[in-house]
Amino acid sequence: MANRRGRPTGYVMSKESKNQISETKTGQQHTFKTRRKIAKSVKKYFKTEAGQVQIARMSEFLTDIWSSPEGLKFKKSMREYYDTWYRNEL
Repeated sequence: MANRRGRPTGYVMSKESKNQISETKTGQQHTFKTRRKIAKSVKKYFKTEAGQVQIARMSEFLTDIWSSPEGLKFKKSMREYYDTWYRNEL
């Protein structure tokens, strides 16, 4: 495996290098072909057992948030915002 891509096994990047890479990737747009590949792999993951567990966790988390007093206030404020915006659009 002489032509392996990436860092050598066991190599740890510094925090500065990670931040620099992160900053250069910010705002980067994928090609349409790459976006399709990503979407396909995400769909495939969520069909697996591990994906189903993640969906259940997210569902439970969102239910907890929306049923909390803060979540109910947020829903009410969003409804008022939407109603105001919709009336102004008419």
